[in-house]
Amino acid sequence: MSIGTGPQPNLAERERKASVVMTIVFFIIGLSVILSYNWGPPTPEFRTDAPNIILFGIVVAAIIYIAARYSGQGRFRSRHCTACGRGIPFDALLCPYCGFRFPLP
Repeated sequence: MSIGTGPQPNLAERERKASVVMTIVFFIIGLSVILSYNWGPPTPEFRTDAPNIILFGIVVAAIIYIAARYSGQGRFRSRHCTACGRGIPFDALLCPYCGFRFPLP
């Protein structure tokens, strides 16, 4: 356990979050495809602005995915342990992998 870091989410919680995010991403892309059809005629056909609708859905889904992927606390504030080289939280005083103690600033 490292000193100075907050509680770390367990693996099951991270997998559940990833599953929910991917479900939302696929739902948005699927919804954009459904909305790109003109449902009035007897045989559904693509609307004239279908490529714009699908592209908009893909862009929104990508933004949601990227935001969820990089929203982890401490994701941008990390450093590498000088002893073992693994990535650790920026404010850790003790490496959780090798136990190397960092000097106080």
